[in-house]
Amino acid sequence: MRPEEGRLYVFPGWLEHGVEENRSDRDRLSISFNVLAASR
Repeated sequence: MRPEEGRLYVFPGWLEHGVEENRSDRDRLSISFNVLAASR
């Protein structure tokens, strides 16, 4: 996937993933979290 400014990408934790080194002079924000979807 090509990153785009202002986009949020969500994918399953089992999917192998990573990012390349940030070589720009701008900050990059990365947030990680887990979600448990429960049905009733």
